[in-house]
Amino acid sequence: MKPIPSSLMRLAVPALIGATLFGCGSRHEAQLSGQEQPDSIQIMLFGGNRSCKPGLDAAPSPLHMDMARRAIGLINQFRSRGGTVDVLTSCFTSPDKVLVSRNFSPKFEAIDPENLLNEAHSTADINHRIFVIGHSYGGWVAMKMAEDLNAQAGQLAGLVTIDPISRKDCTYTNWTNCLGAPRDFGDDALRGIKEKTAHWANFYQTTTPFLHSSEIAQADVNTKLDATHFTIDSNEAVWRHLDRMLNGF
Repeated sequence: MKPIPSSLMRLAVPALIGATLFGCGSRHEAQLSGQEQPDSIQIMLFGGNRSCKPGLDAAPSPLHMDMARRAIGLINQFRSRGGTVDVLTSCFTSPDKVLVSRNFSPKFEAIDPENLLNEAHSTADINHRIFVIGHSYGGWVAMKMAEDLNAQAGQLAGLVTIDPISRKDCTYTNWTNCLGAPRDFGDDALRGIKEKTAHWANFYQTTTPFLHSSEIAQADVNTKLDATHFTIDSNEAVWRHLDRMLNGF
């Protein structure tokens, strides 16, 4: 039997992801007809700077970033129990450009970070439990999204910040402000984020000496991990905690 060409394998990845996620859900929804309405959640994944990984034609894609790959397994498990999931996935290709995909669609758009926040707020739905997960610059976006959350959307079910770094203070021209949690959120803002979030888990590392976050006093959980800034978003402890959050602990 001849091996499948790698080009065809690359083309099959987005289709396989979509079929696995959404085909699985439709089968369970049919099985649950007449039963109690299954749980509905929204997951927003905000990747960090240059977190977009090569997809089709070696172009950067939000579908292939490490957080998206880890989230797929949890989403499949959730859907297998009859739940419905709406997903917003994004990653930075530069400090001022973001790629966004909805429900793992291979068709994504490039927008600026401010429009990403608008997209997140317009997506937030009070009829869903909303979980926001962000790494690095994406952690800052996740905190900003929680801070500006419209009261109509209710309270976030969960906020996970993974080595969050300020997009405003830590730039390509100012690396001195890349140490510690984002300082452009004052104590009042951090307390406001906590009030709008049912459970806030913050993960950080100090292994990368020039780029790391820190403990955030207002978070419910602070965990220092043995990882680098560039690998912490794939750390098993992060995704075990998120799994517990999705299932209500």
